[in-house]
Amino acid sequence: MPKSARSTVPTAWKLMIVISVLYLLCVWLGYRHLERTLFQRRSSGQVFQPKLSKDGLQLYVKQCPVTYSQRHGHLSGPVDTRLAKALKPGMCQASARPVRTNIQIESEWRSISVAYPQYVYTVSGWIQVLDVPTYTPKPLKVIIVPHSHQDPGWKSTFEGYFQSQTRDTLENMVNFLSAHPKWKFIWSEISFFEKWYSGEDGGDRERVKRLIDNGQLEIVTGGWVMTDEAVAHYSAMLDQLVEGHQWLKQNLDITPNTSWSVDTFGHSPTMAYLLKESGVKNIVIQRVHFAIKRYLAKKKSLEFMWRQSWDSSGKTDTLCHLMPFLLYAIHYSCGPDPHVCCQFDFHEDKCLRGTETVPRVAVNETNIRKLSWALWEQLQKKAELYRSNVLLVPHGDDFRYDSSSEWEAQFGNLEKLMEYMNKDPDMNINLEFGTVSDFFNALKTDTEKSKVSFPSLTGDFLPYNDRDDQYWTGFYTSRPLYKHMARWLHAKLRITDILLTLLCAGDTTSHYCRYLMTLEESLPQARQALALFQHHDAITGTSKRYVVKDYASKLHGASIVIDDILKKLMFLSVAEGQKDAKRAVGNVSLTMAEEWSDFVTPPSLKANYVDGKWFVLVTNPLTIQWKSVVTVRTSSPSAVKTKGGGLVAYQINPVLDENLKPVLGLYDVVFEADLQALSVKLYVVSESHSHGKYVSVTLFGKQLEPVMFVEDFKAKSSTVETIEIENLLLRTTFSSCTGTLQYTHRKLDDVIHKTAIKFVTYGTGSWSNPFRDKSGAYIFMPDGQARSLDSMYPPMVVLHGPVMSSVITKLPGVVHRAVLYNVSGPVASGVHLYNTVYLTPPLYDNKELVMRVESDVLSPDTSVCVDLNGFQMHKKRWRSKFLIQGNFHPVTSAAYIEDENHSRLSLLTTETHAVASLRPGWLEAVLDRRLMQDDWRGLNEGVSDNVQAVSRFMLVTEKKKNPLQTKGPACYPSLLTHLLSTHLNNPVQVVALREEKYEFKYKSEVNFMTEKWSCLYQLLNLRRLPVPRKGKVEEGQSALMIVQKAGLDCSYTEVYTDCDMQRFILLDKFLGVELSSVKQTTLTGVQELEILQQYAAGLKDMEIKAFKVTFK
Repeated sequence: MPKSARSTVPTAWKLMIVISVLYLLCVWLGYRHLERTLFQRRSSGQVFQPKLSKDGLQLYVKQCPVTYSQRHGHLSGPVDTRLAKALKPGMCQASARPVRTNIQIESEWRSISVAYPQYVYTVSGWIQVLDVPTYTPKPLKVIIVPHSHQDPGWKSTFEGYFQSQTRDTLENMVNFLSAHPKWKFIWSEISFFEKWYSGEDGGDRERVKRLIDNGQLEIVTGGWVMTDEAVAHYSAMLDQLVEGHQWLKQNLDITPNTSWSVDTFGHSPTMAYLLKESGVKNIVIQRVHFAIKRYLAKKKSLEFMWRQSWDSSGKTDTLCHLMPFLLYAIHYSCGPDPHVCCQFDFHEDKCLRGTETVPRVAVNETNIRKLSWALWEQLQKKAELYRSNVLLVPHGDDFRYDSSSEWEAQFGNLEKLMEYMNKDPDMNINLEFGTVSDFFNALKTDTEKSKVSFPSLTGDFLPYNDRDDQYWTGFYTSRPLYKHMARWLHAKLRITDILLTLLCAGDTTSHYCRYLMTLEESLPQARQALALFQHHDAITGTSKRYVVKDYASKLHGASIVIDDILKKLMFLSVAEGQKDAKRAVGNVSLTMAEEWSDFVTPPSLKANYVDGKWFVLVTNPLTIQWKSVVTVRTSSPSAVKTKGGGLVAYQINPVLDENLKPVLGLYDVVFEADLQALSVKLYVVSESHSHGKYVSVTLFGKQLEPVMFVEDFKAKSSTVETIEIENLLLRTTFSSCTGTLQYTHRKLDDVIHKTAIKFVTYGTGSWSNPFRDKSGAYIFMPDGQARSLDSMYPPMVVLHGPVMSSVITKLPGVVHRAVLYNVSGPVASGVHLYNTVYLTPPLYDNKELVMRVESDVLSPDTSVCVDLNGFQMHKKRWRSKFLIQGNFHPVTSAAYIEDENHSRLSLLTTETHAVASLRPGWLEAVLDRRLMQDDWRGLNEGVSDNVQAVSRFMLVTEKKKNPLQTKGPACYPSLLTHLLSTHLNNPVQVVALREEKYEFKYKSEVNFMTEKWSCLYQLLNLRRLPVPRKGKVEEGQSALMIVQKAGLDCSYTEVYTDCDMQRFILLDKFLGVELSSVKQTTLTGVQELEILQQYAAGLKDMEIKAFKVTFK
C-alpha cells in the first residue's frame, strides 16, 4: 500500500468519529428539546396527537384539565335519612329463576360463525350463505302460501300505495278466490284492509266473509300494521294489535290465531309474548341474522318453541317457523338456489344466474317435466333443513297480485306444476295452496304421527344482518324526533283513554256523558294514526323523505285531537257541578303547557300572557303517589300556591334561546307537584314581581354577559374549572372546560362515581377501501373509533334554585342540559339529561352524534343489560366479531352496567336509541345521524332531512344491598329504575286554565283511585270498548283494562318513596265506579277466558293480563 494511502486512514476514522459524536449530540439535544416541549404542552393541557384538519396538519391537541370530585367536610344542609326509603326484607321477591331451554341465543353466539363469503360477486350483491349440497329424498306435503306484502308507507305514502296498488290487490283477491275454490291467500295489514272494506258495498263484504269462513282467505296477525319489533315500545305494539283485533271482531267476527311477520328488521320475544297472550298460537318470522339461520339450519332447529327468558315453566312457549333464506320473495322461497326458484315467478322478469338472464316461461307440455323436477329438487333441499315432512313455501313479494294478469299467471302455472307433481309416484309429493293455518295444522298432524318434537329457544334476534358486516343498527336512531314524538303522543293517548273511561263510567245517557261521547268520536282517527306509525318502515325512520313528512303530519294531527280532548277532560275533572259540560268548556280558555306546534320542530312550552291570577291543572297518570316537577311559561314573574293557599316550592327561571341568551319578557315558573295516584290537581299561579324566587345565574364563556339578564337573576360571570350542583340526594361535579358532567356523589351512602359525559361522532366510509359501503337509513358502518367534538370552554349557563339546579351547555350541533330536581322522591335520585340536537351541513355530513358516559362501573365480562321494547331486559356481551356496529342494541327505555363491587349505572330514556357498551364502564347512545347516501336496501336516498330533535335521559347510580346470584340472559331493573322509567314514559300532563266569562268552583284535587295500587303493578291502559254490533248486548258500558306486573332485581332496595308491595290489586277501586262484572280476556279483549268472582287480580312477575270490566 502506498504511504500516502496509509496516512489518510487515521484522518478518515477521526472524521467519522467526530461526525458520529456530533450526530449523537444533536439527537440528545433534540430529545431534550422534545421532552421539554412535551412537558410544557402537557402542563398547558396539550398532548401529541397528530391529525389532519381543515387547517392542515395539526400535531398537538389541547385537552381539558382533569376534574376531581372531593368529599366535602360539610354538606349544604343536613341529610335527611328519612329520604332513604327502602324495601324491607321480604317485600320484594327476586324475579330471576332458572330457565331451562335447548337453545339460548346469547350463549350460542360463542359457537356461531359470522363468516361471509368474500371475493364472490353477484349481480344483486347478496350471496346465499345457506347451502344444501346433499339431501335425502323423503315424502313431502308442501303448502304453497300466496301472499302480497303491503307496506302502509315506504317509498310512497299510505294513501298513495292504496290508490295505486293495494285496492286493486284486494279487489282481485275477492274476485279470483270467489271464482276458484281451491285458490287461497293470506292478508296481514288491517290498516289497508279497513280502508278498502269501508269503501265497499255489501256484496263484496259478504264475499269476503264467505272466503274467510271457507278457509280460502286467512287474516294473519291482525295488527293494524306489521309492527316494528326493535324500536317500538311494547304498549304501542299492543295498542296497534288491539286496534286491529277489535276491528276484526266488530266487522268480521274473527280472531287471528297465526302470525306472519316477514319484513321487520329483526325479531323480539316481546312480540311473541304479546301474540301468545292475544290468542295467536303459531308465528312465522323471516329477517334474522344470516349466521343464526345458518347455525339453526345445521341443527334442524329452524322450527322451535320460542320461550320467554324469564319463563321457568314453559307457559309462554310459542311455535315459531323461521324462513331459512335471505328474503320472503319468490326467489328465496322454494329452496336454496335463487336462480332456480326465480323461474317460478311467472309474472316478473327478475331471474338471473350469475350475469345471465333466465327467461320467464309459461308452463307447457314441453317444459313441465323439467320444471317439475327442478322444483322437486329445491323442495327436497329445503326440507333437509327441517325435522318434519311438511314444508311451507311462500309465494309472493312486495305489492304482488295487484293485477288480474298476475293472478292468472301465478296460480294458473302453479296449478299445472302441482297437478303434474302430485300424480308422479316417483316424486312422492303432495302440493296444495294453503294458508298459514293450513301449514301449522298439517305440521301438527305430521309431528304427532312421527313423534317429532321441536327444541325450545330463548333470546332475541337483534340486531339483524343480511350481508357480511352490514348490521342493521342504524335505524335504531334514524329520524329521532318522530321516535320521541310517538312515545310522547302515546302517553297522552293513554291518560286520555283512562280519564274518558272513568268520567263516564256510570250513566252514559246523561248530557254530561253525551258530550264526552262527542269528544270520543274523533279519538279513533288519532289512535289509528299512532298505530300506523308503529309500521316497520315508519317508526324506524326508513321511508322516503316525503313519506316521513306524511307520517309526521298524521302524528301532528293526532296530537291536536288528543290535546283538545285531554285538556277538556282535565278541566271537567275538577270543575264542580257542571252538568252542561259543553257550555262549561266554552267559558274557559284551556291550553296545554307544552304544545307541538309544527311537525318539523319538537314540542315547546307555550307562553301564557296573563295578568293577575290563573290556574294550572296537573294530572298524575301513575297508579301510585308521585312527586314531580312542573314547568309553565309566563309573561311575568309568578308564584304558585295550592287552591287552598298552601305554600308550594317554586322558582323562576330565565327562558334561553338556542344560543343560551335570555328571551326578554318570558319566564319559566318551576314548581313541585305532590300528586295522589291517578289524579288531577289544581294549582293557582299569580304575578309576583317583588317577592319572586329567582334562580341565581352563573355564566361561562365570552359570548354570554351578565347585562343580558334582568337584575333579579343576579347573573355573574365565572371562569372556575369545577362546577357543582346538588339536591337532597346527589352532588354532581362538572367541568367548565368540557361543559359536561364528570362525577356523581350519592350523599346518603357517601359514594362517588365517575360519570363523565362526552359527545363524540362516528364517520362512515373508508379511505383505504373506496368501494366499502357506507351508513344509510338502515345500516351503521362506522369508519373506525368515534372522535371527540372539538369544543373547549363552551358557552354555559348554570342555574341554582330551590326546586331544581341545572348546567346548560352549547356544543356544536347540540344544546345539552343536566338537571337535578330538589324534591323528596325518586326523581331526585338521578341526573336528568336533556339534549336538543340539530345536525347541519356540512359539519355533520356523514356523521352520527353520540352521547357517551364513561364511568368507573366496570363490567367484568364487558356485558350490558338492555331492554327489549321496554318490556323485558336481556344481557348482551360485547363480541369482537360483531365489530363496532354489531355491538349496538336498540334501547327503548333502559340499559345498565354492573361491576364486581355491586354498583350499577343505569341509563333511562324516553325514546329509542342505538346503545352500546364498547369498553368496560362505557354506555353510549346515538342521538342523531346525517347520511348523504343510500345503503342499498331499496330506499334509494340517504337521511339528510334532519330536523331539530330532542332526547331525554336519566342517569342513575345504585348500590346492591342484598346481592343475589342470577344466571341466564334475563336481567331486571331495580324497583327504583322501574318506577322512574314508568314515570319518564308517562309524564305528568299540564294544562293552563284561564276563566273568561264566569268564575267556576273547583275541586282542589280529584283522585280517581280510592286505593292506590301496589308499586309492582302498572295500568297499561283503560279504554272504552265499542258496543257489539250484533249478538248479546251487555248491560252497561264495558272497558278493556290492561295490567302488567313488573319483574324486579330485589338486590337494590332504595326507592325513595312509600311503596305498597302487595301481590294482588283490586280492580274496582276507582272513584265513582261500580262494576257489574269482570272477565279476564286475551290481551286484545276479543276472547273471554274466565269470569272473576272477586274483583281482584294477582299476576306473576312479568305477566300482562287484560280484563273486560263492565260498569253498572
